[in-house]
Amino acid sequence: MKFFNYVIFFVSLSALVSCNPDDPKKCDEDFTTSYESMGDNFEKVYSATSGEVELNNLKSSIIAFLDEHRDVVCEIDGKEVNPTKEVLDFMDAIPESFTGMSPATIKVVYGDDDRINVSEASDRLQSLSRATAAQMSPDSWDEDFKLDDQTLGKRLSLCEGERFADEVSVARCSGFLVGPQTIVTAGHCVSTESQCTDFRWVFDYKDNPTSVDPKQIYKCESIVKQALSSTTSIDYAVIKLDRPVEDRKFFRVRSSGTAEVGDSLIVIGHPSGLSTKIAGNAQVRKNSDENFFVTNLDVFGGNSGSAVLSGDGSIVEGILVRGEQDYITTTGEDGARCRKVNECTETGCRGEDVTKMSVVEGIKLMGEFSAIEDGLYITRNFPVVEEGLQIDFLGYSFGSYTVGGLNFLDRCGIHYYENSDPTKWLDSHAGKCSDQDPLKEVVSAFSDQFYF
Repeated sequence: MKFFNYVIFFVSLSALVSCNPDDPKKCDEDFTTSYESMGDNFEKVYSATSGEVELNNLKSSIIAFLDEHRDVVCEIDGKEVNPTKEVLDFMDAIPESFTGMSPATIKVVYGDDDRINVSEASDRLQSLSRATAAQMSPDSWDEDFKLDDQTLGKRLSLCEGERFADEVSVARCSGFLVGPQTIVTAGHCVSTESQCTDFRWVFDYKDNPTSVDPKQIYKCESIVKQALSSTTSIDYAVIKLDRPVEDRKFFRVRSSGTAEVGDSLIVIGHPSGLSTKIAGNAQVRKNSDENFFVTNLDVFGGNSGSAVLSGDGSIVEGILVRGEQDYITTTGEDGARCRKVNECTETGCRGEDVTKMSVVEGIKLMGEFSAIEDGLYITRNFPVVEEGLQIDFLGYSFGSYTVGGLNFLDRCGIHYYENSDPTKWLDSHAGKCSDQDPLKEVVSAFSDQFYF
């Protein structure tokens, strides 16, 4: 979240000197006091019971620091500190209000066609879309990574006026990150070893690009777990990529329980092989099967493997796997046969099936402190969580528990809780990052929920 942009007007650009005259490298007393005040106030905010007073004190200490010590570089206890950029970046974690996330901005398709491009979505949804990948054949691009220019309209002989007809269509399936090197998709998208080795996973295939970034092309190293059954209707695959995806966060997934009938949903993926599309304004229509639920999401072939998220985007509820016929053949105005989108009422047609995340196996628990520390404080690639704390934090969920944390300057906060009650922390600590024993104790308590 963005907050209080007006801060910039209170910053004095002339206050550039905060050094000790006896030692020009050493921070003076005013700088050190202001620096420590921000850290102390961060610790006070890092509590399930903190409120507006603690939050405003943190804001005030940040404003005061920027007003007096912006762009200063000096040493505290022999260690160089240059906190201005980190302080400014941290502003994004402090909410301006507590209204939550905005859904997609516009309203086979059920009712209106709710698909939008990434660039049309809210900042939060744009961020989530970065953890979505398209499954493609390497034949989809040339030696310069320029994409095949075959459009959706040409490939499917679409009727005049059909949406996205002029966009390139090259994706085969969709997938989404659930760990630094782990993708979840539909089981029928990776049903054989050859489908692992023959296809690639491409990130940032969005807004109808003409080429792909070779740095964002990943191979499937192995199939961790795959299930595809006509008897149970389970359909999913967990695959390991050839290397970690280091420049983005991954999704938080539901690993117990399920969404309920009437709950709002959002889907992010690659309908009909198009670049990333986001569609909201959908609900769970039926949830009588233990392995999947039925929705009225606006999805198509190519959406298979897409992340189906809760309406606030906070967690992946399931994997899009099958549904109604996408297009129907008709006669166009020129008398020629063509295809158009199959349109259903919100409650009509068969609906779109979503494998429940709670039945998915093979997503590895990261119970080691080093893995949790990396995701929370170093690479910071854990998903953003907006529950049970005044400020956004990063979190990792497994089973019915979440471990979360955030660092600011030289302070680290960490806590864990049962997902049914995010405000009731089972253990927590906030203090100097160098004091790792209490941080490790919280991770150990979290891991003890799953390990003997």
